[in-house]
Amino acid sequence: MALYGDFRSFPVTDLLQWVESSRKTGVIEIEQRHIKKAIVCREGRIVACTSDDPSTRLGQSLLAQRKITESQLQDALAVHEASGKILGEVLVESGMVTLEVVVEHVAAKAEEAIYGLFDQEDAFFRFDENGEEPVYLVAVDLNVQEILLKGLKRYDEMNQMREVFTDPGVILARTMKDLPAGVSGSRASLRLLQAVDGERTLEEILLHTRGSEYLVTRFLFQLFRSNLLEIRGMRPVAPLVPSDQPQNDSRSETGSGVSGEIELAGQLMERGEHDAAIAVLEATSRAWPGAPTVRQMISRAEAEYFEKISQLIPSSAVPIMDTELNELACESLSPGEAYLTTLIDGVAEIKSIQWIAPMRALDVLRNLQRLLDRGMIRLVDRQPLDPAASLPEDDTRGGVHGGER
Repeated sequence: MALYGDFRSFPVTDLLQWVESSRKTGVIEIEQRHIKKAIVCREGRIVACTSDDPSTRLGQSLLAQRKITESQLQDALAVHEASGKILGEVLVESGMVTLEVVVEHVAAKAEEAIYGLFDQEDAFFRFDENGEEPVYLVAVDLNVQEILLKGLKRYDEMNQMREVFTDPGVILARTMKDLPAGVSGSRASLRLLQAVDGERTLEEILLHTRGSEYLVTRFLFQLFRSNLLEIRGMRPVAPLVPSDQPQNDSRSETGSGVSGEIELAGQLMERGEHDAAIAVLEATSRAWPGAPTVRQMISRAEAEYFEKISQLIPSSAVPIMDTELNELACESLSPGEAYLTTLIDGVAEIKSIQWIAPMRALDVLRNLQRLLDRGMIRLVDRQPLDPAASLPEDDTRGGVHGGER
């Protein structure tokens, strides 16, 4: 038996209560804005979960908490890629972190995957009693009523925060008020505050802190209510302009509605305009979040585009800034584009940037392609001093979501 829909028409609370009351066993797959999660149920209880949200990756979590450095993460991911060992095992064996630290962060990752469902009102879900369990799962043992209690509290908090932070483009700044001891004496709090510079938007702060949207936003909201932060202004999030614009708009030829948009996207893909096709499909998915054919087309378009763009932007290339910092401030950059410019130092390879950025590998390449098209960056070949010390070759086939587990 399979049940599918979206959380607008069938809220997550109703879905979980149905799983519990019917003592269901199966897999719930959830997808929202390219982020996929899987929740495994057994006789009405939640027993395992997984998520490919870049912000919940183990490496990103450890970076956010300063448990490891970017250089250490790069080294560990190179070993992970070459050996096939899971990242946590590599980190422990190398002595970078203890097993206890890994277990703690993996548990937090699982908790965020589950309670984050209450933030995803426009997510699409599918429950399948015969669904295949993902390979990489984090074991949990949670009662649905416990999840509902904490999840609904989180849902109410998020609604309160969104009434104040009405747009991801709000710009936050420090006030002149002195920090209380609870903030000034906390290294974690000070790290988050460092990302608030009076110029960055909320979405950009989330990228720089690498944290959970809920946890970071809650911290900022608490500071705002204490008059420690203020809203300085609003900078509407720059739209993601496709790097390959459609040569002509075929909507008049393809009809209307979902089928017409899918047909248009198919024509764009046939012409090799995958970025434009993805933009069409993303807009269609927002308008019809429960359309499974659209999701399938997005997956296909992304896989084909990733293969294409990986050839144009090889993992061994080094991006160089061709635009001065003062000129960047005048440009209309998306949050992803603006964030990536902070990682471009003239030394780091594309692969290293993909590993460090809290973004999908495809999204890194899409944003870099737009910067290339606008003449803000250029690519140069890296000439390693010691060829034997170069990183192992990256097999990016199927790597749309990045190489870390």
